[in-house]
Amino acid sequence: MVQQLLLDPRCPCCRKPPCDYIYPEDLYDNDDNDDNDDDIGISPGITFKQAIKNVKSQAKNVKSQAKNDKRLASQLKTVQKWKTIRKEAKRDGRKLASQLRPLEDKLEAELEVHNNKRWTAFETKHAQLISSHQEAYTLLNKANNQYHAARARVARKGGWCM
Repeated sequence: MVQQLLLDPRCPCCRKPPCDYIYPEDLYDNDDNDDNDDDIGISPGITFKQAIKNVKSQAKNVKSQAKNDKRLASQLKTVQKWKTIRKEAKRDGRKLASQLRPLEDKLEAELEVHNNKRWTAFETKHAQLISSHQEAYTLLNKANNQYHAARARVARKGGWCM
């Protein structure tokens, strides 16, 4: 549910946006369209800098409210705790991925060598069967081409096609 709210902050029941929500398209100031917006009665959105200022001022308001509201203070403390854990997990993940990557590459190379050896052994062992199979498919392709050509000649001769 929280993940969904990050993607779409509207109320899941009534689909109304929060009263102080800033839509992403409103964050960018389109200088090219300002004249057109005034002509049709649409007020231009706030700039990205203004949006950042709004977010910062809202954060300050929340922090000042947390001084009086123990529940809000606890929630902010939880947010900070998970932010720290997230940052550490991301750092650890990158570190472990950089250690894991060369090992995976080495395994891929070993698997490719092994796979090539196995295919070579298979082709050597079954060379006669593989050769017969290729000949059969070559004959099938030739027969298909001759069959379609013969049908086309018969159709042209009978006047059934142009």
